[in-house]
Amino acid sequence: MNIDDLEGLDEETRKKIEELLKITREQNRGEVFAQAQFKIYDCLLGVKKYALALDVLENMKESDDKGYYELAQMNIAIVKYYFKGNLDEAYEIIIELFKRNSWVTTIASEYAFNFAKDYLEKNEYGKSIKLFSLINDTYLYETYCYKKINSFLLDSETETLGKNFIKLLDQTLLIVNILKLDFSQLPDTDKAPERKLAHYTGTYTTEKLLDVDKEKRYPSPFRINTINNVNDPSEGQLLSNHLKGVKETSFYAPDFDEKLHAFIGCFTFNHDSLNQFRLYGKQDDKEASGISLVFNQNFFQKHNSVAGLSYVALEDNLQKIDTASIQRITDESSKRRDIKKPVEKIKEQPVMRCVYIDPTSDYIHLAQRNRLTFFREFGDDILEGRSTTKAESEWNEYKNISNKKPIISKKRLQS
Repeated sequence: MNIDDLEGLDEETRKKIEELLKITREQNRGEVFAQAQFKIYDCLLGVKKYALALDVLENMKESDDKGYYELAQMNIAIVKYYFKGNLDEAYEIIIELFKRNSWVTTIASEYAFNFAKDYLEKNEYGKSIKLFSLINDTYLYETYCYKKINSFLLDSETETLGKNFIKLLDQTLLIVNILKLDFSQLPDTDKAPERKLAHYTGTYTTEKLLDVDKEKRYPSPFRINTINNVNDPSEGQLLSNHLKGVKETSFYAPDFDEKLHAFIGCFTFNHDSLNQFRLYGKQDDKEASGISLVFNQNFFQKHNSVAGLSYVALEDNLQKIDTASIQRITDESSKRRDIKKPVEKIKEQPVMRCVYIDPTSDYIHLAQRNRLTFFREFGDDILEGRSTTKAESEWNEYKNISNKKPIISKKRLQS
């Protein structure tokens, strides 16, 4: 790239690039030169000069810096795919990065996933299967599903069924992505309105979780339970009736299916709710005798870099917890070490918003904090120079953000 290429750029961008162009390969070999090239690339991408941005990356050599070179290759694939519409060239670059076992393949998996889905739509199943095979470790569940779908698409008798399965899976992943909380997107983790979630329970369970029982040698992990044990196991029937257009107000618990279980743990954004204390915070059936356990975002999966449902593949989410090396004094002169076998524990899981459906209408509402909690948090403090309370201001801001999020509609659920 030379100065003549910068014609038409705004003054600020042009001057910034001119300074970066002074860092040449001859005088600044290695990482310094590579970093400068990426800064130029970012500048050009910001002003939508995609051809020039590509030129900068394609000028980089492996001898400059191997890590930056591989990162450049991945970005070349991204530009070719998203801004140039050249899927085949992007495909070849991604395949080469996986062959090299490059450090960027974990990041590149997200783009490879999109490429694979594009090839499915183009009926190029060979390339699609190859890409899905490469990203199997990252997109475990989705890869399993799409490979199964590919087997239907390759057979002319089941091709239509396979295409319907693709629509169903794509729509399911879209809805999951809308419902899943992404704590990494919180604007300020100390003040974000959805920074903490509460679980209402009795004192007995709380003692087990916090290891209050002195006879126990380590606390119990938080456990998820089968949905058949919740207070209203007919909730799934409500959704089924909604999709079928059946408007009923009375429901029955479905038959127990021992081969199919859904496991959940229940939380709420409202950590000081009298009604939920009454319903769920009970000990020995005494009203409001339980506890609201408040968890911050570190307890949950902050952000799943892989969109979708891969976390349901439990064999990939189990970690060994070593409970050995616990000593108990038996007398003044000796100690006995109780050896426990390592136990399996599921890693942090994402949080999904509840969807509330009115059975007699098409009204659908996503779980969120209620207005009252803002007044409990901020009291009656008035904002400086304004007549509005801080609570009202925070609530309105939260409501505006919530209204901008994608919605779950009956049409989306049925499609």
